[in-house]
Amino acid sequence: MASLSKIQIPDSFPKPSEFFSLKQNLENQLRSYKLSIYTNNFNDDDHENFITNNIDAFKELDLPFITNVFFAVVNKGHLKTLKVLLQNECIDIDVQDEFHATALMIASKLGYFEIVNYLLQQKANKGIQREQGYTALMIATISGRKRIVSVLCENGAKIDTQNDNKDTALMLAAKEGHRDIVLALIKNKANKDLQNENGDTALIIAAKEGYKNIVLALIQSGANKDLLNKKGQTALTCLSITKKTTEVVDLLFREKAMEIPADDLDNILSNISAYANTLIKKLSKLPKAQSHNSSALVLLPLSDSSGAFTIHQRLYIIRTLAKYYNVKIKHPTSAEQIKRFLKKREYKVLFISGHGSAEDIVLSENFSLTRENIQIFASTKPSLNASIVLDSCSTGKNGGIAEVIANIAKMKTFAPEEDVDGFTMELGDDEFQIDFSREARKVQTRVIYPSRIKKRKRSSSF
Repeated sequence: MASLSKIQIPDSFPKPSEFFSLKQNLENQLRSYKLSIYTNNFNDDDHENFITNNIDAFKELDLPFITNVFFAVVNKGHLKTLKVLLQNECIDIDVQDEFHATALMIASKLGYFEIVNYLLQQKANKGIQREQGYTALMIATISGRKRIVSVLCENGAKIDTQNDNKDTALMLAAKEGHRDIVLALIKNKANKDLQNENGDTALIIAAKEGYKNIVLALIQSGANKDLLNKKGQTALTCLSITKKTTEVVDLLFREKAMEIPADDLDNILSNISAYANTLIKKLSKLPKAQSHNSSALVLLPLSDSSGAFTIHQRLYIIRTLAKYYNVKIKHPTSAEQIKRFLKKREYKVLFISGHGSAEDIVLSENFSLTRENIQIFASTKPSLNASIVLDSCSTGKNGGIAEVIANIAKMKTFAPEEDVDGFTMELGDDEFQIDFSREARKVQTRVIYPSRIKKRKRSSSF
């Protein structure tokens, strides 16, 4: 959100005691006062006395200047001067600055509880929305001002107002990780299942941000775990599976929150790998006895720096392949593991996801497929017309790792030539087509034939 406006402060401010009475020398006084009102070195008592002693002349000043004085006073947290201005009706309590922010919003952001409380007593409008649709409650929430959030709620602030992005205060609290404010808003009957413009709920937002305690608080208060956002994701399936996300994933899946021990990395990743294999298998609802003639092996990552390989995406891969193949799901943590998988049976499709480049494919924090270790694909037992799919950025570049894999495995290999963030896949008994994309724009999919590495195919189907 755009930050609240702040008064630009010049360098020096003559103390009010140095001024003549405005009534005695009004022209000079106005010039001096206008030049100095925005400075940092005046205090609340001096300013209050100065305006009180010259209130009639002060009220004759132009309204834009009085408005600037008003916002300067609020920004400084000067309650006494603020009271003088409002009690003498010098300014409308709900006047807005150039960003449409009110005094209540500014005080809420800066944590001036006494000023917020006074403004509420004076009936300041709690429902005004500034630029981008933010209310005082939302601003206090983002700023982490729990006490102010509570007093706003107690004084009737509308809790479920949505800003221009359709975010509510509860969603903003979840995003910022303010658990105490989340609990305060829940206590005040915030709607936990409203959705923003992306279809995300407070629970989905908290899950994405990795705030386990907020996720737990929302679940315990009855938040709906099954609501879908506009990508068709729930709070669970919007997540990837990594060391960082596993506790939140398990909390949403079993409401138990699997704890990741402070152990050596290899052991941690081994445990997460086993958990991920079981989780994805259960969520994909594959039948115990798959009855297709051919098999597909899906290798999924435990490292995901951008959150691209969500559970939702993993399930799409598996459910699509499962229409025509018996699918095996693995989250490998070493080259030796992959070698063992490949030796066990013959696969019609080998599907590998992970962040990549022309040089490697990252599968976990301590394991990547590289030019040095991909000799493991010599263990592959290719069936007739078998294929490898590399769901990994830029692996299909000329001279890239996809060419090496295709040549070693002796399998037709599909790979994107540039960075991608999605794909569509269509299968049939004798057809296989995959189209990679980035920001909804189709990206060239390269089809590499091991016996013709140097030849580029423009079609992505066969």
